[in-house]
Amino acid sequence: MRFRLLRVAVPTAVVALTLATTSGVAHAATSHQVVYHADGNWAGEVWFNAGTHNMAKGRNSFTVKDTFCGDGWKVGVHYEIPALNIYRTFMLNGDCSGESSFSVVSYDVAPSAIHWWGLKTSTTENLTTYESQVNDYVD
Repeated sequence: MRFRLLRVAVPTAVVALTLATTSGVAHAATSHQVVYHADGNWAGEVWFNAGTHNMAKGRNSFTVKDTFCGDGWKVGVHYEIPALNIYRTFMLNGDCSGESSFSVVSYDVAPSAIHWWGLKTSTTENLTTYESQVNDYVD
């Protein structure tokens, strides 16, 4: 009887632990988003490196990359850190601008939520499109 209870209890505990550790926002980990064209092709990518996750790119840093050179769109990111009163947008210089990384908070801060959206802006029209919100933390 003990063995039967143990077989049920262990898988249940593993499932509960897995759910507890994989739900919610990323904590001190890299979050990533693809910026899409309407036809599903990639226009670019945006990565966020929380805290000291990737110091080669800087503390609490974004990397923005244009992955579709010649499409007439420049890629960027809009980010908000309400606790620090930071609300900014960064755009690559134009279509075919490659990749750029920058730090949004280069000093040690108490863990604070950051909300961000990958985006693209037409180089010929007054048009900007945003991807879904991504949530992470600066620290």
